[in-house]
Amino acid sequence: MTTQLDESQLSSQTSMEADEQEDPTRHLLQTPTSGSEAYNLLLLQEDVRDISLAQQSLEQTMASLQRREMNGILVDQDIRTLRSACLCLRSLRMRVEAFANSIERIVIAQQLQFMITREQPTTTEDDFAADTSCPP
Repeated sequence: MTTQLDESQLSSQTSMEADEQEDPTRHLLQTPTSGSEAYNLLLLQEDVRDISLAQQSLEQTMASLQRREMNGILVDQDIRTLRSACLCLRSLRMRVEAFANSIERIVIAQQLQFMITREQPTTTEDDFAADTSCPP
C-alpha cells in the first residue's frame, strides 16, 4: 500500500518537473501581451546574438577537440552529443529569429499607423462652417 502511494507521489512529482522542463524557451515564443513590442524586439535580438555566440563557441570547441588526439577521453558518443547540441542551438536561434521577425513586422506596422494618424490633419467644426464674411 505504501508502495502505491510512493509511486503516485513520484509520478505526480515527475509530471510537474516535466511540465517545468518541457521547453525552457516557451516564454520567448509567446506573443507579447504586456509592455512595448519594440522593447520585446530588442530583447529578442539580444537573445539571438547570445544564442549565436554560444553556437559558434560550441562549434569551435567541438572542432578543436576533434583535431586533438584525445584517446580514451573523447569518444564518438561525445562528438555526437556535441554535434546534437550545436544543432539544437541552431534550431533555437532560427525559431527565436523567426519570432523576432514577426514582432518586427508588428512594430513596423505600429510605427506606420502612428505616422499616418499623426500626419492626418484634425478637422474642427470651424473647418466645416460656411464663410459668411463680406468680401472686401
